[in-house]
Amino acid sequence: MNYQQLIDSQRYQIEAYLKAEYTITQIANELGVHKSTISRELRRNSKKRSYNASYALQQNLKQTFTLQNLILRGKEDLMNITIN
Repeated sequence: MNYQQLIDSQRYQIEAYLKAEYTITQIANELGVHKSTISRELRRNSKKRSYNASYALQQNLKQTFTLQNLILRGKEDLMNITIN
């Protein structure tokens, strides 16, 4: 099974479904994703036992930019290596 990241609108849907007291399985079925995807999203992006889609998007952007910086830094390090 391939992993797919949630899109922004799905994060807002998760928040709405949780407020409507849907279970993780019900949310997964509604969004057409595996229940582990929902569980992982809630675990990573919930604070104080509540899920906020805006907070989740902010966290996702932070992680994306951090990964991009690491990749770019790694390329720069490789370019600076001299072969003896």
